[in-house]
Amino acid sequence: MFELEKALQSAIDKTEVDTKESVTEDHSTQMKHRHEPEDLDTVPSDIDLDRIARTIGFSWELLGPHLGLSKPTIEHIVMDNNTSSERIYQMLYNWREEQGTNGTIGNLFTAFRNQPSTNIDWKTLEQSFPDAEKFKPKKENIDHRSQAEQDYEERKKRKLQCYLYYFSYLIQVYIV
Repeated sequence: MFELEKALQSAIDKTEVDTKESVTEDHSTQMKHRHEPEDLDTVPSDIDLDRIARTIGFSWELLGPHLGLSKPTIEHIVMDNNTSSERIYQMLYNWREEQGTNGTIGNLFTAFRNQPSTNIDWKTLEQSFPDAEKFKPKKENIDHRSQAEQDYEERKKRKLQCYLYYFSYLIQVYIV
């Protein structure tokens, strides 16, 4: 019985060490990929595109034209990729490839600012790209409704957009 307890304790200790190393490695990798303010003129890497894609939410396809992508290109992205994460990443990838050296992080964030209907998690974006805050659209109208009322209206608007998107999808599937 003593041998079993000793083996179990050894396995637990090894697991703790491996976990600590993994957490330390993840943290150092995150810090390596945090951009400095002067990085806005650089072309984003695949890792950057993945981080940026994770901050883009609802109505992502409205961003495509602001990135210079054609409607057929966006439609192919939708048809060729299964999840929204894959689609958003592919949209950003296509943009970067088409733009070449003009496909900078700053130009990408400018497109985000010019398409306020697309849901962008600016707070998360700023964790990897500190200067992203400069591109965040300014709220021009002060809304005097309570936060709960604003949230309710936003949910209603998104629900309606989902229904419209789903309805247009059904039309495409059954009519075309």
